[in-house]
Amino acid sequence: MFKKGYLIWFTLFLSLPIVAVAQTSTSSPYSSRGIGLWEESSNGVYGGMGGARISSVDSAFSNDYNPASYSYLGKGMPLFSFGLNGQFSSYASQNEKGNARAIYISEINIAIPFAKRFGLAFGMRPVLKRGYNFHQYEDLQGDSIKYSYLGNGQIQQAYLGFSVAPIKNERHFLSFGIEGAFNFGSLNKIRVIEFTNTTSLFNASDENSYRVRAFNLKVGAQYRFAFSETRAFSVGAVYQPQMKWNATKTDYLYRFAGVYGVNNGPGSVDTMYYVGDDKGTITIPQRLGVGFTWEMKGREDSLQHGILHYRLRFSLDYELMSWSNYSLNFASVNSDTARLSNAQYIRFGIDFTPHHYFTDSKPNIKYMSKVNYRIGFRYGMLPSPINTKQTQNMGVTFGMGFPIPIRNASSSINFGVTLGQQGVKGPNSIQEKFVGVQLGIVLSPGSDRWFRKYKYD
Repeated sequence: MFKKGYLIWFTLFLSLPIVAVAQTSTSSPYSSRGIGLWEESSNGVYGGMGGARISSVDSAFSNDYNPASYSYLGKGMPLFSFGLNGQFSSYASQNEKGNARAIYISEINIAIPFAKRFGLAFGMRPVLKRGYNFHQYEDLQGDSIKYSYLGNGQIQQAYLGFSVAPIKNERHFLSFGIEGAFNFGSLNKIRVIEFTNTTSLFNASDENSYRVRAFNLKVGAQYRFAFSETRAFSVGAVYQPQMKWNATKTDYLYRFAGVYGVNNGPGSVDTMYYVGDDKGTITIPQRLGVGFTWEMKGREDSLQHGILHYRLRFSLDYELMSWSNYSLNFASVNSDTARLSNAQYIRFGIDFTPHHYFTDSKPNIKYMSKVNYRIGFRYGMLPSPINTKQTQNMGVTFGMGFPIPIRNASSSINFGVTLGQQGVKGPNSIQEKFVGVQLGIVLSPGSDRWFRKYKYD
């Protein structure tokens, strides 16, 4: 039977979606474009490496970004991963400044290897997010007009991944994976116009929301070749085909008196337009990513002499998302009203561990020699409306991973930090500077203790 500890984690896993759905994961005005911001590839483990992880082959960490990676997990070493991200931003336009923050659950994952060549994983993660609140003012014939733009919401993804490694030996590892996911959540957009010096019924609000219930598919592949005992090269790829997500749209346009958002909402309301339960689809673009990793490590015979057995890895990812194919397909929406440009991302990271064998108890091997040290860089061209200059997103990253050497289990606590910015400060533009913090906890029972059967006399 399952051990009690596993049942506790499984119960916690089932209850966390309630918290995850209610969270706000961004405060960026750039999430007002299209359907929202696509979630970045970062967590406590890979966030310190710029998010580079497509080709990552590591039995100590669950790489949910590439479903082909699950076959590489150590036999009898299932992993539970939990991630928490925070972002603290400052915004500046030509005349105004502001600050915001967002803290949210970024990852809930259980990965299980079985039958030597197979692996599976299931979990939850955010994939799309919207969260912004900014204003503009205009003077008109002695009155002041306030324009407010608000957005919130998130699309979560519950997924199940499976992988198989037809080739798995000391020199060669070839694996293929497939992932099916169910996307759910809602995204809301609100535009408000208020005449601040009068209480007459001229204020208006236009509110629309999209409730998503749709399935998703992703495939991945990885190949690792060990040239020798100390050198290896890995390549990986992920592909998500273009999908049409089923969604329900609600439009609500009304006039009101008073101040929007005060006393639980506007005052007297005059409905001008309302459409509810408008069923349609949202075309989500295809996504293609490739990655490469070069690995170097110390010789195995150094372990006999108590010499540090280092590991050094360089990882590089490139990803393309064809947002030019994005469209809204509803009876009340013209699908050509939100044309976007394609998005591109480059992620680079370095991971260094002075002594890779964290269970080594030799007295001359200090704990800090077993810590993972990470540094990286990321650069992206975000989707922007056609014929406008694309927004650049860039950042430098660093992080550390602290192993928890209990019963030979590959558990760890991982931290990542990103210092970045996107956009430029100027007329009709906003610059965002941010500090991103990622926390990742990886727990493993070691020696398959989660699934051991116990007998009583």
